Amino acid sequence: MYPYIEFFDSEEIGYTEDMRENLLAVAKGLTGFAQYESLDGTIIQLEHRATPFVEFEITKAMRNLIQPQVPVTAATFLKLNPGTHVPIHLDNHLLRSTVLSFPLTPEPEYFAPTLFYENESSTIPIEVGHWHGRPGAINTREYHAAYNNRYTRIKFQLCFEMMLDEFMTLYHSGELFRTQLGN
Repeated sequence: MYPYIEFFDSEEIGYTEDMRENLLAVAKGLTGFAQYESLDGTIIQLEHRATPFVEFEITKAMRNLIQPQVPVTAATFLKLNPGTHVPIHLDNHLLRSTVLSFPLTPEPEYFAPTLFYENESSTIPIEVGHWHGRPGAINTREYHAAYNNRYTRIKFQLCFEMMLDEFMTLYHSGELFRTQLGN
């Protein structure tokens, strides 16, 4: 069972430093970020901007990391400003049951971790996801939060309706990433 978060080696899945730099350039130039609303209707300090895959060449390339038969429901940029936080929550949309997140900025040593909790009123995390610059798949149907530091935290996400268990089963069977074709 994969309850919270699983990280991937960037090279193994075909994600390059050039892709990260292109995504970051797009994110920094975007307008139209909106406040995120949690499952219970709470507006939180996280800003998001959905993007059609065809809007930018780099978002098309990110979709193409995933094998074509695997449904990707959305692509989005997320921004958390310095000193702000995302309170403990469940994501509000079933089309985001699992998200494959790509940290863009700040540098890996300053990218605030994602924390997972047993419930909304928990005070001690049961899992801490330290990104270290790696892409990671998050189970958004589990309680999670982020407490940002003094840096703007931006990441790009590919969203999936499937649960993390199914996502990881596809990965382990070689049916998730295009780099796994022919393995």
